[in-house]
Amino acid sequence: MTFTPRKLSDLVVIAREGSLGRAALALGVSQPALSTSIATLERALGAPLLVRSGRGVSLTEYGRLLASRAEPLEALLAAAMDDVRALKSGLAGVLRIGVSPVASVAATPEAIVRLQREAPDIRVEVTEFDDDTLADKLASGAFDAAISPAGGALDPPYIRREDLFSDRLIAISSPRHALAAHGAATVAQLCEARLIAPMPGSPIHRAIEALFLAQGAPWPAGTLVSNSVAATKRMVMSGEHVSIVSNRIVEPEVRAGMLAAIDIDGARARTICLRTLRTQTPKPAIERFTRCLREAVSALHDA
Repeated sequence: MTFTPRKLSDLVVIAREGSLGRAALALGVSQPALSTSIATLERALGAPLLVRSGRGVSLTEYGRLLASRAEPLEALLAAAMDDVRALKSGLAGVLRIGVSPVASVAATPEAIVRLQREAPDIRVEVTEFDDDTLADKLASGAFDAAISPAGGALDPPYIRREDLFSDRLIAISSPRHALAAHGAATVAQLCEARLIAPMPGSPIHRAIEALFLAQGAPWPAGTLVSNSVAATKRMVMSGEHVSIVSNRIVEPEVRAGMLAAIDIDGARARTICLRTLRTQTPKPAIERFTRCLREAVSALHDA
């Protein structure tokens, strides 16, 4: 016979209650059904587990030994039940989020902090990729959610999208740079500057190319290329270079006076959105994160 967790749990409750009647009430079963459960265990072991008296029941030496082994199992099963409830309610589990560079600095970190405060048992894994890679990885199921610019093309039907906030392309320079004094620049002026551009083929590079193309400006010769946002910021701070980035990426450095933000004539806003798969039932953890993300975006707008 296999000792089922239920039968062992019956013995533990009887030991705790000291009465078959009280134990049956605590377990939500009838007293005859409880007696049958214990009798099955006794037959399987070939040893008595309970001693009945007018004052109730007590455990025999065999019963105390079996109950002592069963108590940790009961605690383990109770913990497992709690874990399942927590996972179902969105208080536990693993949440994998893919972000583009702009999403890694705007709203997303605050949303994760909010989520961790209310659900510290959720393990959040955040990975940064370019927009195209994010789309592929979300479609493959590598991420539960992706946060990135909306893009010019329509999303495929299996993608669920929620618009979050907007950003725009700006030029950045050292506060000492000549363009910083004006606070605005034309594409033609940027063509004459020492420009640091993102890697060709990247979504941000395509957006910058489209901006130049719309104003009939040639791509600047001798452009320095960098795929590192951190390195680009540092080079702009320390030299005569300028770069074109999302305004969200440099907000802290602009507020601190480390970089100058320069509006670009003709630059349009774009939408940053949250994407999940329609083909998957949303995890409760995603629903909690989405709510925290909305709250973080609201705080971002109020700031």
